[in-house]
Amino acid sequence: MKNLNTLIDGISQTLHQNSVSHCFLGNIKASLRDIDIFIPKKYILLSEEKLVSFLGIRGYRFLYIKRNSYSSQIYFTDKTYSVILNIDLMPEISFRGIPYINWEDVKNRIVLNNDNICTLPESELQLYQEIKEVLLNVNGDSLNRKASNIQENRFLSILLKELKNSKFTFLRFFVIMLFKAPKNCLFGCINNLWRKVVNIFNPQGKVVCFLGPDGAGKSTQIDYLSESFFGKSIKVFYLFPGFFKRYRPQGEAQVNIDPHKRPLYSKIFSIIKLFIFSIEYILGYFFIIRPGLVKGHNVIFDRYYFDFLVDKTRYRLDVNDIFIRFFILFMPKPDVVIVLSGDPGILHDRKKEVPIEEAIRQIEKYESLKCKNLYIVNNDKDPKIAKIKIVDIIYESYNVKR
Repeated sequence: MKNLNTLIDGISQTLHQNSVSHCFLGNIKASLRDIDIFIPKKYILLSEEKLVSFLGIRGYRFLYIKRNSYSSQIYFTDKTYSVILNIDLMPEISFRGIPYINWEDVKNRIVLNNDNICTLPESELQLYQEIKEVLLNVNGDSLNRKASNIQENRFLSILLKELKNSKFTFLRFFVIMLFKAPKNCLFGCINNLWRKVVNIFNPQGKVVCFLGPDGAGKSTQIDYLSESFFGKSIKVFYLFPGFFKRYRPQGEAQVNIDPHKRPLYSKIFSIIKLFIFSIEYILGYFFIIRPGLVKGHNVIFDRYYFDFLVDKTRYRLDVNDIFIRFFILFMPKPDVVIVLSGDPGILHDRKKEVPIEEAIRQIEKYESLKCKNLYIVNNDKDPKIAKIKIVDIIYESYNVKR
């Protein structure tokens, strides 16, 4: 990534040139991936447009914008997709919808640091950071208590002291804010409740599933996304959502080098097993997957229900495709389905778990699946090339959704 100080300076100049009042929050020099900017609400849309243009010129690729009532989060990446840059434009800082710092609180306290960047006095930045850590349930004893004696911003000092002196609860925070700004506090609670209701019907998280034959590189691509794309807000499932407990042999996991060696179940038992699989997918979605999506978490599946249609022998199913297609009608659908494909010979050389003829058949079957939001990505060359295409696909789905 380009020099961060130069980047911060360029962002600051861009905002100044467009007469946008602002100030940077946090430890600017340490903000390698997250840059927080306090800004009046009326300048949010203008700032989004100008920053997307500026960073595009600097070689950053715009990914998507996530907007809500208290911030606008703009996501960029470098050309290799190795680093995700997040710029937060905030007209206020809130906790669970209740704003505890707004632009009016800071506009007269802005100073220029040694690099001529608009920010706040170092002591106040320390206060903001400590309050943020307390509200994120960080152990107060590990914080620097000297900040709680600072009187440059009396309210923040009192708030931090109160939060540290007892076990933090949202009710205590609510009472403190109710005395400071009753109107904003009540409005924030109502707004937060409304956003939760909206998120129930329109979750912010994504379900992405990877399909493909053995050797297609599903695990590699999932690892890429886990490390540099979704980060901590990701959970990975293998085939099932984990609603039913599975009993497996104890000890180290071993790779199944012959997934077709076991005999098929009887037709009756196959239908029963398929029905149980279907129940698990439905219950697992509503009790495990959906709650995480509502909170904005993302989910990745390594294989999905469609695999039963492509490779019945692996799962010992002796049923007609009609039964599987019927059950698919009732299955929760992923937001994005990535089919990793490529030259059968190359993929087969990576993992020779099935004959080359079977690998060819599976590739054809995967590519012919009829599914909404299905994308075929060749992964028979450098996996990083496929990674760029996959990230493009997923972020485009965010833009379409929003």
